[in-house]
Amino acid sequence: MLPVVDHRFPADGPQRLRALAADACGRVLVIGEGPGLDLGLGEVRIDSAADCSEADFPPATFDTIITCWVFCRVADPDVTAAAMCRWLKPDGSLLFVEHVLGGGFRARAQRALSPLWVRLAGCELDRDTIGTLRRAGLAVTDCERFAIPAWGPLFQTCVQGMARPRPLQAYRSPRGDGWPGN
Repeated sequence: MLPVVDHRFPADGPQRLRALAADACGRVLVIGEGPGLDLGLGEVRIDSAADCSEADFPPATFDTIITCWVFCRVADPDVTAAAMCRWLKPDGSLLFVEHVLGGGFRARAQRALSPLWVRLAGCELDRDTIGTLRRAGLAVTDCERFAIPAWGPLFQTCVQGMARPRPLQAYRSPRGDGWPGN
């Protein structure tokens, strides 16, 4: 389970997207299914997860990246998350809403059906998006786990929140000289 919870997000999908986008500022990249998300900030849009893997922005280009139902669709979520981390400015934020792996019986069903479902619908049912963001060097600073029961048992577990690039930390050897070694 996720330890950080923020209950300010409404239950309705479009309202959730508007609440998420309210935290966007500066140069914004919107990736995925965000119809009706007109931020008025001159944002750059990538409409599909497939297009995301082909994007090549210079490092530290965006103040905010918004993803909506992206990490279940990309071929390699770790590569995609690392690219997003690279595209963010050091003080930037990644705002996300994604469906994720549930718990218990639901998780077992998602894992069992995911190989078939990805062929039928192009979507992985059993992604660990929070783990993916952390492996990419992002710190998840705000997160809510919620359910959308109308989506059915395989899709209803979702997460929404914010992640920020973790600051680089210099290595300190036990000798105190800053170099690893004996």
